[in-house]
Amino acid sequence: MENITVQGLYTLIRGSGNESTEIASFQVNLDNGLKANISVNYENNEIITTIPNIEVPEGFTKELKGIGRFEFESIPNELKSDVSLISKTLNLATKKVISLIKYYLRHLHINENLFSVKETKWGSSIECLNALPSSMGVSMTCDSSEPIRENTINNIQSALNNNIEPLIAMRHLHRARAENIAHHKWIDATIAAELAVKEVLAKVNPDIEVLLMEMPSPPLAKLYGSILENYLGEKSPFLKHIRKGVEVRNRLIHKPYAEQIDAQDANDYVAHIEGAIFHLLCRLYPNEKLIQNAYYRTDL
Repeated sequence: MENITVQGLYTLIRGSGNESTEIASFQVNLDNGLKANISVNYENNEIITTIPNIEVPEGFTKELKGIGRFEFESIPNELKSDVSLISKTLNLATKKVISLIKYYLRHLHINENLFSVKETKWGSSIECLNALPSSMGVSMTCDSSEPIRENTINNIQSALNNNIEPLIAMRHLHRARAENIAHHKWIDATIAAELAVKEVLAKVNPDIEVLLMEMPSPPLAKLYGSILENYLGEKSPFLKHIRKGVEVRNRLIHKPYAEQIDAQDANDYVAHIEGAIFHLLCRLYPNEKLIQNAYYRTDL
C-alpha cells in the first residue's frame, strides 16, 4: 500500500445571510482512523477539505502520473474505483460539516445541494498536489406541453364540467421533478405514486377511502397490480418500475448514506411514475381528452 494526501476544493452554494469573515476549521473522523481537515471561508464561499495519509493500492501513484483531470474515462476500471472512492470520501466529509452548519446553526440560505465541486487533487504531500481525474456526469429530462388553443380550451372546459381536479399527488410529483438531489427526488416520486393510487381507488370506490388513507395499506406493487386490476380492469404497465422504486426508496430511508442514486436514474424514475399516474387517470376518466393527451406526452 501507498500513502498519499488528497484534497477537495468546493464552492459553497448559498444566498445572502449569516455573513462572516472568519475562516472556520473543522476536523471529521472517518473510517480506518483517517481524519479530514475542513476549512470553510464564507467570505469567498470556498471550502477546502484535506485528508492526509490516505492509503491507496501499490502502484496507484505510478498509474495516475501524467493522467489529466478530464481523462477519467481513459483509466483502467480498477483505478476508476479507487479514484471514485477518494472523491466520495472527500465529498462525504465536506457534507457532514456543511449539513451541520445549514441545519443546526440554521444557515438556511445554504442551498440543498450544499456545495459544488471545483477540483479534486492528490499528491505525496500537501505541498505537491496534482489534479485527480474526475468524471463528467450529465442527466437529462424531456418535457412536452400543449399550448392554449381551441382544442385544449375545450378539453379543460370538459374537465371542469366533470368536476375533475388535479390529484394531491401531482404536487409531490412536480416537487420530485424540480428537486435537484437524486436521493430526495426518488423519495418524493414514490410518495406521489402512493398518494395517486390511493386517491384514484378512493374515487372509484369511496367506501374504501378510510381503509386506504387511515389503515396500513398493501404494498405499492400490489396496489398498482392486482388491486388496480380488480377495480379498473388493468395492472399498471409501470409495475416493474414501481416495484424496483419502492425497494430503492426503502433502502434510502433506512440506510440513507448506503446508496448513491445516479441523477439520470432518478430522472427516469420520475418519468415512469408520471406515466403510472396518468395511466391511473386514463383508467379513471377514459373519455377525457385532457387526461389522454397528458398521458401520451409523458416520457414513457
